[in-house]
Amino acid sequence: MTDETPLSIPATGGPQRDTLKEHCSTELKLALMAGRFTPGDQVTVRALADQLKFTIMPMREAVQRMVLAGALINLPNGRVSIPKPTRAEFLELIDIRQRLEPIACERATKHVTDQDLEQIAACQRDLVQAIANSALEESILCNLKFYFSIYKAAQSPHLSDLIEMVWLRFGAMIPQPVVLIYRWSSPRGQTEYVANQMKNHEALLGALQTRDTIAANRVMNRIITMNEEFCLRTFPFDDAAKE
Repeated sequence: MTDETPLSIPATGGPQRDTLKEHCSTELKLALMAGRFTPGDQVTVRALADQLKFTIMPMREAVQRMVLAGALINLPNGRVSIPKPTRAEFLELIDIRQRLEPIACERATKHVTDQDLEQIAACQRDLVQAIANSALEESILCNLKFYFSIYKAAQSPHLSDLIEMVWLRFGAMIPQPVVLIYRWSSPRGQTEYVANQMKNHEALLGALQTRDTIAANRVMNRIITMNEEFCLRTFPFDDAAKE
């Protein structure tokens, strides 16, 4: 990502100020949500600025925003670290997701437009193609864009802001499922998990197209539950370090 690259997922909350500081904060947020950093990593503000192609000053402010949001941790040595979760912390985030995201999907069935549906369907096609090409970063971004296009269609900015906050914590603590597929699962697990989640995506898209509120809620719950089960089987949680 560079400072000329726009945010790759649709903004779901209120108006965004088009400034360098805001753009820097947005790009750091996207990098964390997309699992570009490994939980437990320690980095300097300068390293983040270099990686995301920004200067030190806007990156320092962006980092402090992410610290306040719980997506980064300040360290005594001047570095920041990417949180590594315990199993209990992960389950708490899953519980919050299960309470918020199905509601957003319900609202989307009531407010989604034909244009929204075209965009969501395009995101899904792009995701399928990226997975077929084993394009890891593109897959992650397409996955994010698919969900946040739905949440934008819900036309509920406050709810969308809450979901973004949870995804920020979730993305920073644990790389998104597509990353897990490549890093910690067996080839067979990859195939089964991806195939089942792609079926769920198609079912969710179908529920939106038919404005089926009950089905949208049910499918979103299934998506999150499958994500939970997959992560519990594959992710090396940090329970020992916090006992």
